[in-house]
Amino acid sequence: MNTQPWHLDESLAERYATGQTGQTLAASVEQHLIGCRACQGLLGRYVDARRHDQVFTGVIERIQAPRRGPVERLLRSMGVADSTARLVAVTPSLRSSWIGGVLLVLVLAQIVAHSEPVGVALYLALAPVLPAISVAAAFGGRADPTREMASASPYPMLQLLILRTVAVVGATVLPAMALALLLPGSTWLSLGWLLPSLALAAFIITLPDQLAVPAAGTLSAAWMGMVSTGWLRHSDPYAAVTPAIQFVSLVALTFALVVLLVRTTHPQRRIV
Repeated sequence: MNTQPWHLDESLAERYATGQTGQTLAASVEQHLIGCRACQGLLGRYVDARRHDQVFTGVIERIQAPRRGPVERLLRSMGVADSTARLVAVTPSLRSSWIGGVLLVLVLAQIVAHSEPVGVALYLALAPVLPAISVAAAFGGRADPTREMASASPYPMLQLLILRTVAVVGATVLPAMALALLLPGSTWLSLGWLLPSLALAAFIITLPDQLAVPAAGTLSAAWMGMVSTGWLRHSDPYAAVTPAIQFVSLVALTFALVVLLVRTTHPQRRIV
């Protein structure tokens, strides 16, 4: 096996400088140039020194810069600052695999809802808890591998928490709302889960990290149990979206927002 180090010769350096190498060979040359001062100097013989520095800087940025995902590109197109978009986009619950799984569950429930009456109850049981579980997965301590990076960033933590939560909830609630409009029955009843869903997600982010995941599990089970009870007792899939439940959800949501507002005025109290 040949273990001799590979370097540019004058012929290859000249061909690269004049654009006569193919894409594959050019990529190999650029990767090698990153760590080889000698070859950088050799290449400098064939290009203007100033242009050489500019091109080489661009090559390093192109190779080493992380690729932007769809969430980050969307945020940047909306005018969000690059650093903010990066911190929001790395939220675990905004990964395409997670969002795809959520959508798959909702679509399957939607299909069942059009074939069996119990399917509506199934959809209403799942729709509010998926955003809450997504929020818990994003901020529940070890569940977020980017937690240390976010904590160390020079960014107001409460503001970052709210931005990431809005992104997570929006990524699950908006598709769920669109599918809910297709459920059999009244549109207003089909969206009756929305207020409880927002209340659950808002309440979870007011809790300490170590309680986020257990609370999401407990509250999700309670909601699903309530929907199941309404179906089993009255064969009514909408039994859990009564005015009383809506009122309690509104109170819980208001309480959570007040807590967040208070913490905004006391930044020394960290949330994440």
